Amino acid sequence: MHNFRIFLFSLLFLSISVNAQQMGGQRPAGAMMFSDGKVFGRVLDSQDKGAIEYSNIVLFRYRDSTMVTGTVTDKKGQFSLDKLAPGKFFAKISFIGFETIYIDSIFINPRNKEADLGDIYIKPTAFQVQSVVVTGEQEMIQHNLDKKVINVDKNIASSGGNALDVMQNVPSVTVDADGGVKFRNNSNLKILIDGRPGGTEGLSASDILQQLPASTIESIELVTNPSARYDPEGTAGIINIITKKKSNIGVNGVFSLNAGTGDKYNTSMNLNLRGADMNIYGSYDTRFNKFDGSNSTLRSNFFSSGTSQLNQSQFFKNDMGMQNVSLGTDWFIDGLNTLGFNFKYRTMDFGNKSILENQNLSGLSNPVQSFTRNNISDRNHHSFDYSLFYKKTYDTKGRELTVQADFDDSKMQSSQNISQNFIQPAISTISKANTDNKHRMYTAELNYIDPIQDFGRIETGAKYTNKNLNTRNEYFNLDSRTSNWNEDISLQNYFDYNEQNISGWGIYSNIWGGLKYQAGVRLEQVIIDASLVNKNDSFDNDYFSVYPSAHLSYDFGSDYEGMFSYSRRVDRPNNRQLNPYIDYSDSLNIFQGNPKLNPQFINSLELGLSKFIGKTSLSSTVFFKETNDVISTISTLMQNGVTYSTFKNISHSQSYGAEFVATTSVWDWWKVNANVSIFKTILDDKGVANINVNSNSWTAKLNSNMNLPAGIILQLIFNYNSPSYIMSMGWGGGIVTAQSRMKETYFADMALRKDFMNGNLSVTLRLTDLFNSRKFDSETTGLGFLSNSTRRMDSRNIYLGVSYRLNPSQQDRTTKQRQNQGDDQENMF
Repeated sequence: MHNFRIFLFSLLFLSISVNAQQMGGQRPAGAMMFSDGKVFGRVLDSQDKGAIEYSNIVLFRYRDSTMVTGTVTDKKGQFSLDKLAPGKFFAKISFIGFETIYIDSIFINPRNKEADLGDIYIKPTAFQVQSVVVTGEQEMIQHNLDKKVINVDKNIASSGGNALDVMQNVPSVTVDADGGVKFRNNSNLKILIDGRPGGTEGLSASDILQQLPASTIESIELVTNPSARYDPEGTAGIINIITKKKSNIGVNGVFSLNAGTGDKYNTSMNLNLRGADMNIYGSYDTRFNKFDGSNSTLRSNFFSSGTSQLNQSQFFKNDMGMQNVSLGTDWFIDGLNTLGFNFKYRTMDFGNKSILENQNLSGLSNPVQSFTRNNISDRNHHSFDYSLFYKKTYDTKGRELTVQADFDDSKMQSSQNISQNFIQPAISTISKANTDNKHRMYTAELNYIDPIQDFGRIETGAKYTNKNLNTRNEYFNLDSRTSNWNEDISLQNYFDYNEQNISGWGIYSNIWGGLKYQAGVRLEQVIIDASLVNKNDSFDNDYFSVYPSAHLSYDFGSDYEGMFSYSRRVDRPNNRQLNPYIDYSDSLNIFQGNPKLNPQFINSLELGLSKFIGKTSLSSTVFFKETNDVISTISTLMQNGVTYSTFKNISHSQSYGAEFVATTSVWDWWKVNANVSIFKTILDDKGVANINVNSNSWTAKLNSNMNLPAGIILQLIFNYNSPSYIMSMGWGGGIVTAQSRMKETYFADMALRKDFMNGNLSVTLRLTDLFNSRKFDSETTGLGFLSNSTRRMDSRNIYLGVSYRLNPSQQDRTTKQRQNQGDDQENMF
């Protein structure tokens, strides 16, 4: 029944598309001699030659300057104004943050029914000073109808790093000690790479982002209220990482080599060969990092019999190596059909050696038990991703059909060797744990877009996803008398998880004067089957959900633009949160999943305003989110002094706040970007776990770019995070740890870059954590205990990097403009 509803939904939107198109083709009675004239073209960024989506195109009658029609550009920067009567016109092309340009004397007559404006390049203002020439660059932040685009290609402070380093410089985004990413104090983000989750399912955000070199990233898209075309997972929204692609004819390439203190090395190579009807591209990168850290915890236990303390000190060394290979091709069959294939292989080895010293105290100072836990672990991850896509365009600009099929196959194996040496009493134990995970995901997606004249733009599609995850956990103890390994069957865990998602969506968008609007709805049927194979136990959860979305943008003139958006989102418990396996990595602090968890749903609203004042751009956003069935980490102290943590749905929460972003040129050679985000979180568990939170927090980032003499660029970045309740903890997912509070953190980074060989060769020197101030302090409270922790990472490092860009010669391309003179009547025939 659920699948039938989705089928009807998709069929309905497709039928609307066909019928509306037929209606649009009817010529109204009383029309002029013809009304099928057309003006079309493409809007590009003059700096990087990239397409500019959502540029405003308005056509005016030349005689009296009355507006005739208007539209916005698509993802390729293309636009088309159709069904035009004969006459003389002029066009206005504008996009916030870029110069507005006018194209004069555009004629439509029986001899020339089509006016091709060609490639239209728009650019920011250029400035010139005495010893330094500064050319206007693409704004760091661009506001599109349903997303914010953060241009990070020029961010030298993350040169030689990975995507985690890039994220630290994105407004309202923070990164914790374990590489966890949060947006507006919420870690429940969906991470995409070029719009798809290929190779990222089953991995933590930290694993995903550490595998992606910063040198391959063009921009970061923050989709806080995703439209219906996106999967609704991620209550904080979507982070879509756009990688660099070259479309210039010929051979293009980027080569980089970086080295850092403490044995940190990485290299990358990206090559692209573009011909008239074929594009072949590939990349290879490798990374070898070693980093150390420490963690200390003091926990006070309050029992009816008295007070005790647990003092823990941990020291660890990590050794990480990873390699990525990507190959792909695009075949331009003709002007309307494209076929493409992409293959990616990723491998990551992560080794860890840690020593955990534990001391139990009776009262405040009397030792009761002391032991040292040594852990040597190794984790290996391999993934193969295959993607096949077909795209068909039509004579009508913006009308397109895309079909894509993806297959992701990944494996993760890990082993732990654990030895515990008790000093009081003198006992030693040796054990080992093995994990074998397999993940396969199949995806098929169809998407159809049709800009129908006099009706608006519609988009409809359908998607099917099938995830299979198999987890095998085994635990062994060494018998000191026989030297045999004996499996602890009580800790054996064979967990299988299958999730099917069948969805269909429809979106309608249009423009009315200065108002751009979009409304959509997504219907989803989710089918979940999971089982504990070794215990012959199973559970399932099937549910049907509706996810509406709406986006508005209004141009008030004078460089003012307002935006409003709404979306309904969901956070589905992942397999690790559902798996009842008990994690004994720390025998005094254990974790267990909960197979009875339900999804948590969120309603999100945003209102924003942006303004340009000379060389300064200002933007502000206020937001509100309400979450039902909040998934939280609940920790309790057991009588044996061990804390037990699991996950529960604990009623609902509300969060709201505001963020402010300003970019300005202090002088022509000095550009500064600053942003402040303020949040308030209210959580009421209605007595489920006796947890109530009313918290205020804020973050601030300052990014300074200075163009110094001799062509040297200096970049300084400062980050500050105020005390806040931790919004994530445990085994991934977007969960709220209502019992933990993170203390303030702050740090600064610095980078220098010098270009040679006409900008093709660059040398970069950067210093991370300039003042060695980056540490993570937290406080956790619960029934019967209070815990304070401090964590330090190997964050202060110096990196030296060299990159070389290989670019073909380019022919100058100019905008086609009609310069003929005369009035409407002289040029009508």
